[in-house]
Amino acid sequence: MSARARRPQQKKLSRADSDDEDYSSISFGALSKAQDELLNQSDDSDDSESDSDGPPEESGSRFRNSKHAKNKRRNKHAPAEASSKKPVSWIRGPAAETSQKSSSLYQDIRFDTAFGKADLQKTRKNYAFLNEYRESEVRDMRDQLQHHPGLNDRNKQDLRRQIQQTESRLRTFKDRDFETQVLQDYKKKVKSGEVKGPLHLKRSDQRKLILSEKFKVMKSKEVNKALERKRKRNTAKERKLMPDERRS
Repeated sequence: MSARARRPQQKKLSRADSDDEDYSSISFGALSKAQDELLNQSDDSDDSESDSDGPPEESGSRFRNSKHAKNKRRNKHAPAEASSKKPVSWIRGPAAETSQKSSSLYQDIRFDTAFGKADLQKTRKNYAFLNEYRESEVRDMRDQLQHHPGLNDRNKQDLRRQIQQTESRLRTFKDRDFETQVLQDYKKKVKSGEVKGPLHLKRSDQRKLILSEKFKVMKSKEVNKALERKRKRNTAKERKLMPDERRS
């Protein structure tokens, strides 16, 4: 090999040796700091590249818009639609009623808050004919008990229980309607000036007013029976409060 060919190789070796000497003179702290800076620069470049990509965002927004357009009603006056393929929640009982998740995710379109709160008095007025149906059911069941002697004991017990439940429900509805009517009449009298007193009574005053009006409507025998039932309830409460006798 000639002398001219050896000179470039010697120059390369001398440069590599000098670079190794330079790296060996640098401390480990400076090397780690330089490495961290390089990593940060690479992360920033990756973020800028991801931000500059337009098509993925456009496709995602296009999917959201198509989904929104699918759920949107054709006309604002058209009735709302709900899918029948919603999964049934695994929450049951009182927990399902107090769950925020169920109330926020699922909404029954029959009870939309846009129509306002439910008016109990208006509902009772619209469905007052149901009391007539219940009374006719009671008459039919009593007729079955009297004119069908072939019924076994179990069927008779079921009929008696149904009669008792229906009659109790009828009494509850009638008492509620009577209480509402009494309070409405009282407010009308206060507004017209026939009766002096507060327009909105307390709960205790409302109970007293309703009880007095009930006694006016009831017959003397019914009043005596009601007073006797009340006396028995009071004596039972007093017995519960009394201490037990000590055993000797």
